Amino acid sequence: MNISPLLLVIIPLISAPLAWIFKGRLRQWFAVAVTLCVLVLAGSLFPAVTKKALHYDLFNITDRIVITANLDLLSMVIITLISFSGFLATLYSTRYMAQSRGQSKYYSLLLLFIASMNGTVLSGDLFSMFLFWEVMTLAAFFLVIFENTTESIKAGIKYFVMSEMGALFMLFAIIAVYLQEDTVDMATLASRGINVNSTFMHVLLLFFLLGTGVKAGIIPIHTWLPDAHPAAPSPVSALLSGVMIKVGIYMMIRIFCHIFSPVLSWQFILCALGSASIIIGVMMAIKQVDAKRLLAYHSVSQIGYIVLGIGTGVSIGIAGGLFHLLNHALFKGLLFLSIGAVIHRLQSRNLSDYGGLARSMPITFITCSIAALSISGIPPFNGFVSKWMIYQGLVQRFTMDGSPFTVVWLAAAMFGSALTLASFVKLIYATFLTVPEKPHEVKEVSVLMWIPMVIMAGLCIIFGVVAWDIPLKFFVLPVVPGVSFSGYWHPGLATLLLIIAFVAGAIVFVAGQLKKAVVSPPFVGGEEFEPEMGVSAEGFYHTIKNIGIFKAIYHHAGKKRFDIYHLGRNIGVSICDALSSIHTGVLPRYIVWLLAGLAILLLLIYYVGF
Repeated sequence: MNISPLLLVIIPLISAPLAWIFKGRLRQWFAVAVTLCVLVLAGSLFPAVTKKALHYDLFNITDRIVITANLDLLSMVIITLISFSGFLATLYSTRYMAQSRGQSKYYSLLLLFIASMNGTVLSGDLFSMFLFWEVMTLAAFFLVIFENTTESIKAGIKYFVMSEMGALFMLFAIIAVYLQEDTVDMATLASRGINVNSTFMHVLLLFFLLGTGVKAGIIPIHTWLPDAHPAAPSPVSALLSGVMIKVGIYMMIRIFCHIFSPVLSWQFILCALGSASIIIGVMMAIKQVDAKRLLAYHSVSQIGYIVLGIGTGVSIGIAGGLFHLLNHALFKGLLFLSIGAVIHRLQSRNLSDYGGLARSMPITFITCSIAALSISGIPPFNGFVSKWMIYQGLVQRFTMDGSPFTVVWLAAAMFGSALTLASFVKLIYATFLTVPEKPHEVKEVSVLMWIPMVIMAGLCIIFGVVAWDIPLKFFVLPVVPGVSFSGYWHPGLATLLLIIAFVAGAIVFVAGQLKKAVVSPPFVGGEEFEPEMGVSAEGFYHTIKNIGIFKAIYHHAGKKRFDIYHLGRNIGVSICDALSSIHTGVLPRYIVWLLAGLAILLLLIYYVGF
């Protein structure tokens, strides 16, 4: 048996405790070497997997539960994504975490995190998948609380509790599938195509959605994400947003597109949840002044596009969702690394503390701008192509069923892109372009930090300009057969026209400099512009918060009245307080409770007829 696929898990898993042995720079480069080895191994397996899926029966727990590994093209794409992002995040960490305490713990957890994500995707059965899923949750929890601050501990606990609640729902669904189908092997289940023909099966799908949806961060079970991402170190944030939430999406694809037969009602639910995630996520992002919290809400919004693509149920929509999954890992990972570089220099996450960094940190400015344009869906960057495919999927769905809701989903997706651009205009302006209150004496980050940023920025461009020739051809279309395109889009031509436009603009600018211009003071609305009239990051879209219904929504959101975790905690505390008030220590009161309980039991016996 070829054990090469198993090494994708074994190498980082064995290396995790070894990271405690090495000291100083040797520990850092050991972790980098391990993640590079995993990446090279993943790349070497790609040609073999494109020809034939690799399936291994490893060992039997019982006669009916067999631990298996499965590496098909879909899992290969996700594992390559995890390995690639893991390598760049580890390389970035060598400088970002250089002054942090507990680096042995950090690199051990980082390797364990990568191993658990690869293990989850490589698992061929639901049982081993769930075990790796739980290890992934545990490793992520300790990485979130790594800084050991009050904020990080609260965020970590919130993430862990919500993840475990989702995991319990998923475990119940796995047990139910095993009892009904007599197997947990995903390939066998996919070949059968479980029919959703009863209320019980719909409940199972709901439980699977809760389990995978918490990890993916879809509305309304997303509320751990805006707290955990800012609290974690920036390289960890890049992995949490770039790849971990994609593991949740990967399992969602496996369950809703492979294991269970497609159901129109669930496609509608996925489209509704995806559209809600797009709009709510971006509306919450647009008002944030914490840079990482702003990016975290955009993760919620962009996951909405992926879920929406899957929910269309048509080939081009699903392919668009998968392509957006790849693209999101690139531009969102890049955004967290770029903003992490700013935080590394200024030691602040508040946009109001930034400003004027374009000149002192030009590489960070360029890479962050590329990522911002990509996530906003601006051509010719990669985000545009995948969003365009999702739009086409919605159009095809409308031609098939004529549902007016499909128009709503399409409007939400396009409106979400416009709001995303508005939000990132705020981020880029506040961080790099506006004049800061106090000049920042900073310089560009270390080469080991900006190399991963430049690589990701380059891929954002390549995956947009040559989308048909590389990412779609090798990573997406072989996974989703039967994709057909309508309309015309040639990214190379669009890129050429944009270059011509920039050159023309540069010529006009240079021509204007040749003639001496008349200098006049700037004015706004007929009044001379004063420095204090500048727009702050906090007030960039301040008027939105005061518009009718938005004011009420933002007010209740600020009070955490839409936070499921917060609401559940309050209900739990209220129940505990009520039960505590019952236990007074007064014997006569206890006797009253016993008699009341006995009376209720007697009534039940009498009326029910036991």
